Amino acid sequence: MDRDDLEKKDVESGDYLSSGNVEVDGQPYVYYFESATPHVDRCVGFSSGEGSNVVHLFQLTYAEKNSARSILNGIPLENQDVLEVIIREGVDIVEKSVQDPNNLSGLRRDVVLGGVPVKLAYQSRYIDILGTTLHERYQKDVMERQGY
Repeated sequence: MDRDDLEKKDVESGDYLSSGNVEVDGQPYVYYFESATPHVDRCVGFSSGEGSNVVHLFQLTYAEKNSARSILNGIPLENQDVLEVIIREGVDIVEKSVQDPNNLSGLRRDVVLGGVPVKLAYQSRYIDILGTTLHERYQKDVMERQGY
C-alpha cells in the first residue's frame, strides 16, 4: 500500500494498536498500545471512555542513552499501575499543551513504567509542521510499521 492510499484509508487506532478499557481516578478510558515493536520507540495512547473518538498518542522511548527494544517491549502496558501513570501524566501533558501550544518542551516527560525509566512524548494534534501535525506523522509511522 502506498502513502496516498494510507492517507485515504479511514483507520481507527484500535485497528493497528491493541486496546482495552480502564478506569483511572473514577473516569473511564480506552487505552491503546503497540503490542511489540522492532523500533526504538513504542506507541501508547488513550481516549476518554465516554464516546470520545479523540485518541491522544504518545511515543515511549527508553530514558537511557542506549535504546533497548527488549526493555520497551517488556513494559506491561496492560498493567493497571502502568496505565494509571500513562493516563495521569498524559492528561496533564495534553491539558498543558492546549493551554500553551508553543511550549514544545512541555510535550515530553520522564516517567517510570513498571520500574523502567522512559520518556513519554505527546504527539500533539495541535502542533503543525509543514502541513502535518505531530499526531498525523506519528500515526502514519506506527501504522506503516504495523502493516497498514
